Amino acid sequence: MAVGPETVRHIAQLARLELPEDRLAEVAVELSAILAHMDAIASFQLGAAARDDGPRPQRRPDTPVDFSDSSLVQAPTEGTEVLVPQVKDAS
Repeated sequence: MAVGPETVRHIAQLARLELPEDRLAEVAVELSAILAHMDAIASFQLGAAARDDGPRPQRRPDTPVDFSDSSLVQAPTEGTEVLVPQVKDAS
């Protein structure tokens, strides 16, 4: 896909980039090359023999868990505040 200087100017304006007029042509060539690579990647197809989807993911049931008696979180103090114990050596 060929990109012209007008498109580069418009993209730079949308991205709020200051791009000097003398660099528009150079950036247009670079952007065209990037888009050509993306087109090549998008059109790449693997044969059926080359596909390796790996093991199927293990799914767990989506069930609610009651944390009301958890030792990590204590009862609310004032309003909606919750006391959480300090984590040692946390950075």
